[in-house]
Order: sequence, then C-alpha cells, then structure tokens
Amino acid sequence: MKPSNNFILGAAFALSIAAASHPAPADATDVTTDTATARPTQAVIQQVVERVKPSLVRIHVVQGDPDEGREAKSESFGSGIIISRDGYVVTNHHVAGRAKWLSCTLSNREQVEARLIGTDALSDIAVIKLAAPEGDNKDYPAATWGDSSRLQAGDPVLAMGSPLAFSQSVTAGIVSNTELIIPGARGA
Repeated sequence: MKPSNNFILGAAFALSIAAASHPAPADATDVTTDTATARPTQAVIQQVVERVKPSLVRIHVVQGDPDEGREAKSESFGSGIIISRDGYVVTNHHVAGRAKWLSCTLSNREQVEARLIGTDALSDIAVIKLAAPEGDNKDYPAATWGDSSRLQAGDPVLAMGSPLAFSQSVTAGIVSNTELIIPGARGA
C-alpha cells in the first residue's frame, strides 16, 4: 500500500512545521489503517520513514553570548531537514538563530559545516546552507514541501529528528492544532 499525501504530509520532523516531507506519488491511495485504532499500518509508517530519513540532519551549534565583557561559548544540538538538492536546510530559530558555527551530521554520518542564511524568531524558523567542499557540486537528498492546507487536527503524524542529539529518532502522534495563535501578536 502506498502512503497517502495526508499521512506523508504529517511525516514531520521535530520542528514546528508539519509539511516537510516527500509528497506521495500521484497514484497513491489512502493510508491503510488498523480499523480498531484508526492508525496507519506499520508498513505505511516504515515507507514514510524510509522516504524522509535521508533528508534529516542533526545540527551541532556553537553560539557566543556576551558575559561580563567576554564572549561565553555554548554548544547545543537540534534537527533539520534538507529541502533542496544544493543543501538548504530548514530548522528552528531556537536551534540555529544565534549560531556562530554550525555543523550538520547527515543520515550517512557525514559531517558537513553549514552557515546561517536567515531566521525568523516569531515563527521559530531558520534556514541554513550546507557548505560542500569547494568544487564539489554535492547533490543532497532533499525532502519537498507538502500541502499543509490538507492537514487537520487529529491526523496521524511522525516526528523525526534528533532530540537531545540522538540521531534519526522517530515517534508517532497526531496533529494537535493547525493554526498557531500567539496571544498579543499581530492582533491576536
């Protein structure tokens, strides 16, 4: 059974976006579910993991914060997903937004340095770019954006990423909300 667009859409990573996965082929059928639990079958979950996993990256971040006139460095880790074959990665602002140095571990365990391209603190999104060695036109395994307008609260999703620096973790859940409303922001 091929996974449906809705389920593939829900194969998110541990970020605040839920539509960074490969779209299903045009001939995809609805997700086969266990009728007792209304959950996608293990075979469908495995297909989704196999399609998205190569695009996941673990991000090692070094940041510098002012501390009594000196710069105090700290390290942290986060997750991201490659969204273009030339190495653009979407992650969270809270992961990479204040980075001084970035390094990504790809699914094949290759380490690649990266640089911060842009960030938006309010939406907690950041874009970084993998830095391929000079003269190397690396072709990275990229995920593609799905159609998040089709997601509904209650749809099954997978969270894939690197929580606490663990590589390639996968957990299942449901979409809890499709609209982020921040009290006091933009007229909310």
